[in-house]
Amino acid sequence: MIMLHSLCKCKWKTLLISKPQMPISTFAMILRNYRTKRQAPSSDFTRSFLKNKCRISGKKLVSASGRVSFGLTDKRPCAVLQLLRRFGFSVKHFTRIISYDSRLLRCDAQKTLEPKLDFLLSVCNNREMDLHKIVSISPCILHRSLDEYLVPTLNLLASALGNYKNVVIALKRSTLLLKSRASSVSPNVKLLQTLGVPHSRIFRLIIGYRATAPLYRCSDEFRIAVLKAMEMGFDPKSSSLVNAVTALLMCNNDLLHGIKSKLFRSFGFSEDEIIFVFKKQPLCFILSAGRTRRIVEFLMNKLCWSPSRIAFSPNVMLYSLEKRTIPRCSVLQVLGSRNIISNRSLLSVLVMTEREFLKDFVVEHQDKVPEVMDAYQGKIVFDVYNFHPVEETK
Repeated sequence: MIMLHSLCKCKWKTLLISKPQMPISTFAMILRNYRTKRQAPSSDFTRSFLKNKCRISGKKLVSASGRVSFGLTDKRPCAVLQLLRRFGFSVKHFTRIISYDSRLLRCDAQKTLEPKLDFLLSVCNNREMDLHKIVSISPCILHRSLDEYLVPTLNLLASALGNYKNVVIALKRSTLLLKSRASSVSPNVKLLQTLGVPHSRIFRLIIGYRATAPLYRCSDEFRIAVLKAMEMGFDPKSSSLVNAVTALLMCNNDLLHGIKSKLFRSFGFSEDEIIFVFKKQPLCFILSAGRTRRIVEFLMNKLCWSPSRIAFSPNVMLYSLEKRTIPRCSVLQVLGSRNIISNRSLLSVLVMTEREFLKDFVVEHQDKVPEVMDAYQGKIVFDVYNFHPVEETK
């Protein structure tokens, strides 16, 4: 047996040293296949574990197995699942968490993961359901350092939001909180606290604008936006400050040269009218350009509103064109054609609650004018608004 092993070893060395009798590319392919076969048992076990223990399948199984590998003798994967089970996580949670980040299976359950789960559970006031939600939406939180990230970041958030209950709500709604360092958020939070911005407003900045994430911007940019908003008359204690800061950051603190201002100019708005819109309703500068264009075109082309008229009532740009503005105008068009109208301004009709509008303009006239329901449901195409009650002048 020893002689056979020596002979094979000798031939293998000869094959490597002597001039190869086959192309190098072919030899490399054979060598790769040899290595793959040697590694196959570990890969097969990994896929089997992910499929049977974590219930991961399809493309997610391929992706998860490509990020991690472990063998039959590796005790860490089972220990991780046992730990998660002890904290009340179900197999459904395993599937979501591990398919998102299969590397967690190679963590030390006792030394690395358990202290973090204990801390997060305490933040959740021992509510396991909240813990499950937070870890499930962002498993990467379990890779973050307990002392250098989790503790300081969540303590900062508790200070900014008033209590850990609000922190938990924020964590469940904004994954950015789990991906940013406390040092990047801290200066902006402290600035708002210094200016007297209430916890509820800071809370809105954290969870209300996931796409723009104003609170996570560079502290210098953020400070400029806050100070500009205050110079324009926005009260730190009002919700409008939050909207104004977000809008200013979206246009890089250059309101009059931003995309939205250029869009308003294309419709004939003056510089003063643009500023007036911003001061009255900064949310108009947060809407997408496409949506703003459709609304302004409708107001000007179909309702014959001037830029100054729109600037006087910018809230109409926040209403859904398809679900609110057009259906109501269609109803008024039908009623106007029958000379059944009330002495109400169009603006007052648009700002009414859905229940009030249905009661006063649909149900009230449905028996005499059956078409009014079709108009409300969008079955009658709105043409040109011909209903002219008393309007506010501007």
